[in-house]
Amino acid sequence: MAGEKQQSADQQICEGLQSGIASCSHSSWASPIVMWHAEHQAAFDTLKHRLTTAPVLGYPLDHGEMILDTDASDTGIGAVLSQMQGGTERVLAYGSRKLAKAEQNYCTTRRELLAIVDFTSNFRQYLLGRPFKVRTDHSSLRWLTRMKEPEGQLARWLEKLAEYEFEILHRPGPFLAAENHESPSNSV
Repeated sequence: MAGEKQQSADQQICEGLQSGIASCSHSSWASPIVMWHAEHQAAFDTLKHRLTTAPVLGYPLDHGEMILDTDASDTGIGAVLSQMQGGTERVLAYGSRKLAKAEQNYCTTRRELLAIVDFTSNFRQYLLGRPFKVRTDHSSLRWLTRMKEPEGQLARWLEKLAEYEFEILHRPGPFLAAENHESPSNSV
């Protein structure tokens, strides 16, 4: 009897995959099958529309303060690079990536610092040689960059950051929710 139920379930899954009402999931924590409902399609269509209609991204100018917003979750890091243009903050670029297994074991402070190190490097052509601000929801990074004798990985990361001229500002977490949702591990 159990074999018949399994066979029936397998057949229903195959039919769902072939008809397009279900799709394979590549998530390491979710079910291998994802049901795609009307509300998922509506959210996807809204996102697609917002990403393809003006204003999408600003064009970097020689003048105007650069701002790098970074955030980290348990599974990914993200950033938004923006610039003050005519009194308005304009987004220039988005970035995100999934954390490697070893990076997922980092404490929160290291993950947040990793986001800054990765995305200053990623947006180097915009940030090098000009002062900019880094906004993060992790306030301890403000004193961490002023440590007198860092060691190991922390010392290497701080050495990479030493070539930039920046100020770290604390911004409460909810503002950076966009970066958490941009993370590849949190995508639909």
